[in-house]
Amino acid sequence: MPRMRILTASEETRLELPPVLSGTERKRFFEFPAPLLNIADKLKGATNRIGFLLMCGYFRSARRFFLPKDFHANDIRYVARILRLEPENFCIDAYRETTRLRHQRAILEFYGFRSFDRQIETLLGDEIARMARVHLKPKAIFERCLDYLVQNRIQIPNSFRLSDLIRDGLNRRRAQLSGQIDDLLDEPTRQALDRLFEQGSDENRYKLTLLKKQSQSTKPAKIRESSADARLIAELFERLSPFLEELDLGPDGIRYFAGSVQRARIFQLQQRADADRYLHVIAFIAHQHYRSQDRLVDMLLATIQSFQRAADRDQKDQLFEQRKDHGNRLGQLLDAIDRDLLTK
Repeated sequence: MPRMRILTASEETRLELPPVLSGTERKRFFEFPAPLLNIADKLKGATNRIGFLLMCGYFRSARRFFLPKDFHANDIRYVARILRLEPENFCIDAYRETTRLRHQRAILEFYGFRSFDRQIETLLGDEIARMARVHLKPKAIFERCLDYLVQNRIQIPNSFRLSDLIRDGLNRRRAQLSGQIDDLLDEPTRQALDRLFEQGSDENRYKLTLLKKQSQSTKPAKIRESSADARLIAELFERLSPFLEELDLGPDGIRYFAGSVQRARIFQLQQRADADRYLHVIAFIAHQHYRSQDRLVDMLLATIQSFQRAADRDQKDQLFEQRKDHGNRLGQLLDAIDRDLLTK
């Protein structure tokens, strides 16, 4: 199975680099209180002094630390000017890792934040497990993790470490559900699900592929096709209802796993382990059942409205013809009256 991607490459790059600050933002985040300036003044060497304040400013902005090679030249010049130093005095290679780690601890202590250690990782893992149970999308979990860390005044780790934690949490939840599937599904139900991966008579297309598409047409032939699909899905849903209740996926979980089936090709689904494949297909059947009910109601309403419009047109045509006939008769009556008066 391919490795789950949570962020796009551009999003990962953006998070791994220091923020690009406007002039106003630079003044805001690199305006340091006297105690921090005093700490910087006591450090040995221009590189350490500039590097320390740069990390302070970036931490205020992003709540995390960055590598010296990624520091922006404009920010280096700005901080160097604050310290009455030349920006050329900052040497990336001279700002050693052991020194940076010591500076980071001082910055965290000054701003009242905790470092992202093993204990915090465990706490965040519990939060991720709770979010995985309600089947939030991986990116939504990532964003909520950032909020959780900031709200609890915890240093934000790099995006790769956070993504790995989320992947682990989602994989554990999926493994738990797969274990339930193995315990719950009987052989007849497994066979019924496997038949969805058999090719039908319709241009050798798989039955599951045919169930993915739901027509919105109100043409009689299309309505009959949609009704037949809805009956098949309803029969499967009735068989799977007890298992769905045990899995307790909820609406979000059903949408989450069903969405994977909608996007995937048949061969990709067939490559999944049996329990994982059954989990996705069960959610897909439930999702399509609810959608088919809504769609049939919409089609019924659309058909009724179509008949209503046709009936209204017929009624208007009949009224027009009646008025026209009435007018002709009235004209004939008036002509007869005029003739009778003229003959007298």
